Amino acid sequence: MKSFYQHIMKPLIIGSVILVLTLALATIAYMNRIITPDIDKLASEILSLKVEEVDNWLKRHINMSENMANLLAETPLTINNRESVLAILDSKKQQTTHEYESLGFITLEGEKYLTNGAHFNVTDRDYYQQLLKKADLTHLSMTINSQANAAQVVLIVSKVFNHQNELTGFVSLALPLAYIKETVTSSNNLYSTYIYHADTEQALIGEASAMTPFVAMDKAIPSNPNWRIKLAISRKDVLLSLDKTFVFIAFLAIGLTTLFMVIMRKRLVKVTQPIEALEQKMAATSEGNYVEILPNQEITELNQIGLTYNTMVVNIHRQQDVIRQQARQKNEIEHQALYAQIKPHFLYNTLETIQSMAYDLDSELLEEAIGSLATFYRTGLSSDAQIITISQECQHIESYLSILRLRYDNLFTYTLTNLLDHRQPFLKFTIQPLVENAIYHGIKPLGTLGHLDIKIEELAGDIIVKVSNPAPTLTREEVAAINQQLQISRVNGSYGLYNVNQRLKLRFGPPYGVSVYLENQQFIAMIKQPKIKKGAPL
Repeated sequence: MKSFYQHIMKPLIIGSVILVLTLALATIAYMNRIITPDIDKLASEILSLKVEEVDNWLKRHINMSENMANLLAETPLTINNRESVLAILDSKKQQTTHEYESLGFITLEGEKYLTNGAHFNVTDRDYYQQLLKKADLTHLSMTINSQANAAQVVLIVSKVFNHQNELTGFVSLALPLAYIKETVTSSNNLYSTYIYHADTEQALIGEASAMTPFVAMDKAIPSNPNWRIKLAISRKDVLLSLDKTFVFIAFLAIGLTTLFMVIMRKRLVKVTQPIEALEQKMAATSEGNYVEILPNQEITELNQIGLTYNTMVVNIHRQQDVIRQQARQKNEIEHQALYAQIKPHFLYNTLETIQSMAYDLDSELLEEAIGSLATFYRTGLSSDAQIITISQECQHIESYLSILRLRYDNLFTYTLTNLLDHRQPFLKFTIQPLVENAIYHGIKPLGTLGHLDIKIEELAGDIIVKVSNPAPTLTREEVAAINQQLQISRVNGSYGLYNVNQRLKLRFGPPYGVSVYLENQQFIAMIKQPKIKKGAPL
């Protein structure tokens, strides 16, 4: 149930939130439909230009390397002829404006000679092994450290063939990495580019940016497809202005919505305050506290509601009085009816026993039987009070068991354990029917001496009574059926259990009553009733 204020404010809040979200989604949709495609197109154009620029750069140096290889076609690339070869290469180097980290040639045996006088073996280098394996005329290496001066370089190595098309060696150009970076990664703050190897995905020139890209794409370099250029446009940089605009629009929308809600709330409070005051006064009725209120004198409708409520409270009080009286009468009648059914039940059997003993036994046993009967009915019939002390209830059970032991000699033994204060209030005549059920339906059918155990104790603020007897043949399914029948009707052959269960529930409520269970071949009937405080109204 929602308040009047909630019924009005909730739709306003939801509508405002939907408006702000719609505005945000519209902004995002505009960015996705208009801005993003434009950025993609721009990135593609930049990447194509960069690929073309790098491709032209590679072609120039590849052509330079292959031209040098052609110059050396008739010059043996051997150790003995190294001076002549280096002189040709150095002359060519002087004619170009390009700056190379090193320039030299490699013999078929892997001996490398440079124009700067350096000499080392490269048979263990990957680029040399790749040249021997592949049919490509020119090979671009990964980024390596030069053996001449440990500088990072990229090598362009071309095969040299003589006029008989025989491989005689290789020409090697070493491009400084700094020069290549300047050529390849020249960019601005909006995007970054780097070259990586397609097979190994290893960065060759430049490095991958750690930024979160808004757009990322790559493209192969035609002159060397193993090299690819990747371009990434930073979301942070490209969308910075758009993000600021989006945040401004969002804050503006939230601010306007908040202002609107504050104004509406002030208007609504003037209307809902009297209703809330009335609602707070009426809320006590949910706890059964029906108190008349002072009707509002300013608003006609609220005044009428208050007067109607007061009339309702008066009528409820009257009805409650009638219902309480009827409930007391019904409860008393039901108690008396159940108790009246219990009172004569044992009397007939006892009188029958006394009659039999009068013929068969001596006067002392007859006197004991009559005395036990007198004690039994002194508790059971002396007054209509339904609450007695636990000691009186135990005395009542002792009298009953004494009579049964006289009637059924050597049929059973028993123990009665009371762990409660002997003055503890207790619902009268609730244990005896369970004892009777245990003897007549539990022990007697066995045909042998059986033991009856009665234990009275307190558990979790309630009084628990357990009456147990041997039940070697009883099954858990049969016990479950008894429990089920106790809740709905009289249990066949166990009328006393049903009566006690009903009395406890009528007196104390549904949580209390009688339940049965099986444990270690013992049938246990358990009574649960609340612990009544001494001196409490009964």
